[in-house]
Amino acid sequence: GRDWMLSVPGPLLTLDASLSKGRLVEGEHLSGLSSTVLHFDPMIEGQAAKAVTNKPRPVFRVSRSLRFAQEPTFTYRLVVQQAEDIGMLKVPLRLGEKVQSVDGAPAFRVSASGEELEIDVAGHEAELSITGALGKVKDAAQLEVSPDERSAYEWWLVESDPEHRVTVGGEAKLVDVAQSNLTPTLPSARAYLVQRGQHVAIEARSLVRGDVLAAVARTNRRFVAITGRGEVVSDEALTLDNHGLETLPFTPAGKAVYLSTDAVAQRILHAEAGAREVLVPVRPGSHQLRVQSLGSARMTPLAGALAIPTSAYPITTSKTDITIGLPGDVVPLAVLGGDHVLLGLGRTDLVAAVLGIGLACFGFRTRRTRLLGSLATVGLWFVSHDAFVFGAGALFVAGSVFVASRFTRGVWIFAAGGAALVVAMMTGRAVLSTETGLEGTTDMVARSPEVPSAEVSLTPTRDAALESSTGVTPVSISMPTSERYVHTSLQLATHERPLVPRVVYVTSSLVAILHVGWLGLLGLLTWAHREKLLALKARVVERLGRRAPVSPAADLDAPIPDGTPL
Repeated sequence: GRDWMLSVPGPLLTLDASLSKGRLVEGEHLSGLSSTVLHFDPMIEGQAAKAVTNKPRPVFRVSRSLRFAQEPTFTYRLVVQQAEDIGMLKVPLRLGEKVQSVDGAPAFRVSASGEELEIDVAGHEAELSITGALGKVKDAAQLEVSPDERSAYEWWLVESDPEHRVTVGGEAKLVDVAQSNLTPTLPSARAYLVQRGQHVAIEARSLVRGDVLAAVARTNRRFVAITGRGEVVSDEALTLDNHGLETLPFTPAGKAVYLSTDAVAQRILHAEAGAREVLVPVRPGSHQLRVQSLGSARMTPLAGALAIPTSAYPITTSKTDITIGLPGDVVPLAVLGGDHVLLGLGRTDLVAAVLGIGLACFGFRTRRTRLLGSLATVGLWFVSHDAFVFGAGALFVAGSVFVASRFTRGVWIFAAGGAALVVAMMTGRAVLSTETGLEGTTDMVARSPEVPSAEVSLTPTRDAALESSTGVTPVSISMPTSERYVHTSLQLATHERPLVPRVVYVTSSLVAILHVGWLGLLGLLTWAHREKLLALKARVVERLGRRAPVSPAADLDAPIPDGTPL
């Protein structure tokens, strides 16, 4: 017939072909053959091909290569021979191919329906190479194809990059890539031999490409000092790893006054005049970036929530820590914006409030005096811890005497009062003598933080200095000290979720007003016990006004009996 084929019903254990001319398409050494067809390629070109048989037989060989990458492409190679002129050759486009070039032909065109490629060929034989893009492959595609009816068999080479997963099924036979007449370009190349009447099923799926981080800040330690006039001085230190950025856009909390990279002072560069954003040149690797800026904050006279200005940069930060120094007339109550809400009241304050309310209810008798006494006792804790200890002891003694008066009389009442006084004195002494007994500990308060010192810039070397335009190199400033420090932190801060702390505070003016209110509570409590106090005063005055009875005066002129000792 037209094709040189050998049908092997099988089973055949081994087949070795050692041919002086031509070759077996499936290979020279085969094993385990059953119900298969072997194809013979004479590999004769030119005039010698015509002398093989008396009747020239037409040749139509197709080799196809599909590459699934960011842009899926194809390459078809055709070898066509026949006795008469070929003229126009039609190639079906069953995969939605978009032909870009045809090598070996003077002209080509795609039909109006887009399902056939028409190639103008001159002569009896032609070798064509068709290249282009696959139009049906997007995120996922399933391709069902079969060899051209004019070809006895076809070579298929399927390749994919790491971002695509390709599965080949159907009746195609997987063979060694070296046996194919196509040159692979990717390591994942697989070659298949598809015979006439068989089909091949190709499923290509594009894997989702995740966003990766070209640079990341390992830590961001920021120190903010707020002066009494509302100036905000910020010192920010970033430890970052860079693998892809050339310039880091950094927007500081205020006006940038100092910038250094790896302890080398850098000139402050802006993309536009007057812009806050600073362009920081960075090199690959791990670096230490330090930025100092000046800003302002507005505080209300009595109380409020102070929003701390924050910086912005388009990279992710593993952990951000911020320490805020407050002026002396600002008393912080809570810090918001971090991983947790931090309060200024600790466990000691809670225990003292509960103890004060309990002792007030124990020491006073009426509902009104108990309410006033609870407020006054709890307020006394925030006025003076030492005074709270003495006041709590006095309430305990008063309550103990009252309870003892219900069960005992006379001397036993004084004994019970003395015992309660001893217990109160011993407990107060133990509490006052403890080093941290009355000092409440909270997560919000920063104890003795390390204030950043002014940086002495190193002398830049040829390797360490960063290229920048001419200008003045800034000098680091010293951070002002504060009377109170609070701090908070945030894990995994991003550009969309930055750390923006807010400090809830009261001022010393409001504290003074609260002190006056506390004194008013003491006045109301005293007025509620005015009758008892007046009765106590009268009794004390009566006791002090009493005099001891005077014995009659002895008659000094009376004679002294004899023998009476003087």
